[in-house]
Amino acid sequence: MANSTQTVVSDGGLVLLDISFDYLDRSSISVYFDSVLTEDWAWVGVTDKQITFDPAVPDGTVVLVKRTTDLSELRHAFTLGAAFTAQSLDEDLKQVLHIAQEATEANFVGDFYSNINMHFNRITNVVDAIEPTDVPTFRQVTDLNDTTAASAAAAAASALAADASADAADASATAASASASASSGSASAASGSASAASASALAASGSATAASGSAVAADASADAAAASAVTADGFSDAAAASAVAADASADAAALSAADAAADAAATAADVLAVEGALDNRVGALYHVSTWGAVGNGTTDDTAALAAAMAAVETSGGTLCGTPGAVYGVTAALHFGAHNVNMRDITLKAIGGTWASGSFVLTLGENTGSTVKYEDMHLRDIHVKGEHLAKGGINFIGMGGGQALNCTALQCLETQIRVGSADGDNSSSCTDTTFIGLHGSEWVWGEGSGETTYASRTSRGLWLNGADSQFIGGSFSRCKESLYIDSVYNATFVGTTFFAGQTRTDVASLTVYLTANANRVDFVGCRFDDGRVEVHNMNNAFKSCRFIQFNVANQLKLVANVADETGHKFMFVGNQLGTPNADMTTAGSGSWSAGGFYGTVSGNVDNETGIPFHIGGVATTITQYLYANYEGHIYPRTNGVGQIGWGNYRLAEISASVVRTSNNSCLITAGSGSPEGVVAAGKGSLYQRKDGGAGTTLYVKESGSGNTGWVAK
Repeated sequence: MANSTQTVVSDGGLVLLDISFDYLDRSSISVYFDSVLTEDWAWVGVTDKQITFDPAVPDGTVVLVKRTTDLSELRHAFTLGAAFTAQSLDEDLKQVLHIAQEATEANFVGDFYSNINMHFNRITNVVDAIEPTDVPTFRQVTDLNDTTAASAAAAAASALAADASADAADASATAASASASASSGSASAASGSASAASASALAASGSATAASGSAVAADASADAAAASAVTADGFSDAAAASAVAADASADAAALSAADAAADAAATAADVLAVEGALDNRVGALYHVSTWGAVGNGTTDDTAALAAAMAAVETSGGTLCGTPGAVYGVTAALHFGAHNVNMRDITLKAIGGTWASGSFVLTLGENTGSTVKYEDMHLRDIHVKGEHLAKGGINFIGMGGGQALNCTALQCLETQIRVGSADGDNSSSCTDTTFIGLHGSEWVWGEGSGETTYASRTSRGLWLNGADSQFIGGSFSRCKESLYIDSVYNATFVGTTFFAGQTRTDVASLTVYLTANANRVDFVGCRFDDGRVEVHNMNNAFKSCRFIQFNVANQLKLVANVADETGHKFMFVGNQLGTPNADMTTAGSGSWSAGGFYGTVSGNVDNETGIPFHIGGVATTITQYLYANYEGHIYPRTNGVGQIGWGNYRLAEISASVVRTSNNSCLITAGSGSPEGVVAAGKGSLYQRKDGGAGTTLYVKESGSGNTGWVAK
């Protein structure tokens, strides 16, 4: 059964219909009668999944109910303030599931109810056209072209043969006429000449028949000439007249041949017109080989690729290479314009001089430009720096576009940069989605840089800009897997940041967020083998895994302003690895008296429940808590912890003591009577572990010291 459509055939009495599939909003439902969109229906009630038809649907009408889920934005955007609840999470996931179901079923069922934009991709493995409204396949068009061209060539050949035969007939007829005039009574000589004229005319007749029906006339005239020559001994004039008739017929045959050639030329013109129409249909797809790119990994294709990119920037369309081909380059390339696309191109640095800050391929605006290119779509773009090039791919100045499965490897400074080096917002990639980006300075099995941090010099991903989304992908074996500067509203979902150093190499910095990194969300990401250092608390980590070998202070929070209170740090539902599973604080600024201003909850060290703690030096933050995977919260042995804020907080949690917000009223426990031993404010409670009836609970009813306890 389909997950996004429902089809029924009316029996003439269809009035009510229960919708059989799930949907998030009634606005996503549409109804079709015999594949035509209709408004002749209404909802039943407020919440019922039932629609009604008035009047009843006519007998035999095919009724289609179709769901089209809104994909323009998330149903609940948590970064914009949506409530972080189970229901909102479920609805966001349902939205994604519904969109996936609709895309899948439209692809396999083949029922489309609007124009299809393939974004310069091909439709493959289709059958030949049968009905007049079917689209012909490329093979059909090619076969038609070949057949028509062959017919035209055959017609032209026949026309040439007819023309030659006509010339021969004309010559024979002339000879026969001369012979007849000179033979005066020599009928046999005239007869011989006439016979030759007859044979030539018959040949002309045969050839001309292939081109047109006029050759029949030549045959008849030639037969008449032969008969006259045989029976009219001495009547040479008759033979001459017949030869003249054969000559006229040959001229007619030549004329027919010319007509056939003209028809063939017209047919060839029609073929060219069909080919031109086909070229126009796929004219937006350009292959780099058109400009001379070879793609063998050793030839310098720089000039050819630059010419190809410049041409497509001007004409628009999609520039593509051959999957598996490797195009050698020795200088930087740029590609960018409104509504242009690139796919299936792998570049490899094979030489040249690469300046610091340069990239093998810049996609988007030119450096220094203020133009933001809209709707660029990039797919399967790969760069191999070969430890020669400084940078791999720079996405810059893009708006509303998409990059899918793009990779940069073995570059000395930066594998992939999004935005410009100076963080200018006009150069950012606004509302751009990056899916499956990969960057690595050293690849598996390559050498010392694979496992030794000291051998590395580059950043995996350098992010500068605003409002971009990163889904999946990985950045590994770089000096810094991720460096974020001057960023607003970026989101990473399911991305892996992997240092990949040896167990004894503890200096690795996997992720670095500068003081200008604002509102960056990491959801379901993995940070492996290194430290995550955050210099701005206005960021969030949700459901992430921090995995390492010997890196102390795995998550380092640095206060760089006078007071971090205004920055709302969120660290929820994460898992930290061991050993040295730790968060620490540092910096020249200060923390508010309340410690982490924001949400720090539900985090665990690993699946065994080893407690996770918030830590640091006493001069910067003095609140310490343990929390394990079962939801238990404990005070750290060398400090105190705090739950809540202001007048609604428990001011101290330490060994066997819980204090309320005024710091004097406490709840504690111990052995023996508290009288004269435990100092507390009035209203405090003491639970005596060795007490009995009437001496198990004590209440502090008077005084401010260690007296005034009354057993209850």
